[in-house]
Amino acid sequence: MVALSFSQWLFNEERLSIDRAVVASYDRAFDAELEQAIQRCADNPPLRQSLEAMRGTRWADYIVGAILRNCPGKVDLDDAVNYIVFRMLAPIGERGERRKALFDLDPERDYNFIIGASPLMARFRTFLTNDLRSVCGGKVRRVLVSTRPPGTLTITPARKIADQQPGSVGVEEIPARPESGEKELFDDITELLQRQSTPAMPLSDLFQAILDGMPLRDQRKRFGHTAADTMRRTIKTVVRAYGDQTENHWRINLLNNVENPVRPEKRPKPAPKPKPDVPDEVRDFHSIIDVIQKAGGSASLAILASKRSRWLGRKPRDPNSTYPNRLHDVLASMTNKGVLVKRGARYGLGPGAQGYLDFEASSH
Repeated sequence: MVALSFSQWLFNEERLSIDRAVVASYDRAFDAELEQAIQRCADNPPLRQSLEAMRGTRWADYIVGAILRNCPGKVDLDDAVNYIVFRMLAPIGERGERRKALFDLDPERDYNFIIGASPLMARFRTFLTNDLRSVCGGKVRRVLVSTRPPGTLTITPARKIADQQPGSVGVEEIPARPESGEKELFDDITELLQRQSTPAMPLSDLFQAILDGMPLRDQRKRFGHTAADTMRRTIKTVVRAYGDQTENHWRINLLNNVENPVRPEKRPKPAPKPKPDVPDEVRDFHSIIDVIQKAGGSASLAILASKRSRWLGRKPRDPNSTYPNRLHDVLASMTNKGVLVKRGARYGLGPGAQGYLDFEASSH
């Protein structure tokens, strides 16, 4: 028996487990994001060179191999790879919240290249390790391999199904046999939407949420404001086309659900909490100190301007100030008072910052 290397075994295993064209499409998506990251880091030669050295990396093969080694047979390989790639590349999460993607590197950060390791590869392995922990630990149920025969459900006595396996249904929630073709209609439309769904545009998930009565506000919160509105228009187009083709009048009720979602009752807004009486100068100094602390103890003017961009369009609080905007005026004041120390092109905390930190701690 001839012993195979891991790369040979992985290639043979992939041919049986996942379409190579799919793997290649994922690699092209990674390569496109890599090229954009290289362009963003043009002013940071060490970082740009480390990124250029990663051209030709087989990202998807690395992910597939990690899944096969850590949780073989436990998850659907196609679904698991799709989930991990989406988590790495998407700047917006599944619920519509913004998040940092794999290639969101800080072009102004001074990375440590002494050991010769690429910061992007280290970031990639961290992302992969965290996602594998969720996938192989059974926390992402939609990628798990079902051991039930196709078309069957697990019946449980519990009314709360959230803690059960995917496909579970409570015994008291089994619906009666439909008297019309409503179920078939829903299944047909769901199948049509699944064919057009992508990780960034999960049409079938939004369609199910609409049928469940999710308010429009919650739809936009879960899927993203722009994405939800775009998907709703697509869903209405699919439903209308299906109804015209099949001459099925159930589509009218479906369109009513899409166009007139159930709106929740407005809750009274809680009374605003009283703001502490803090001088404007102290509040400004705290704001700059907070940015510098979150940046690791020092920050360039570009970082400060990006985090406090509104200050660039505001006039200094002192009308006699000679500075063009509030940001430059506050930085100059903090430097003169020893709260900040300028080292080259970066600002760091000076000896006078401790008094403001102590004041902030006592105010809480």
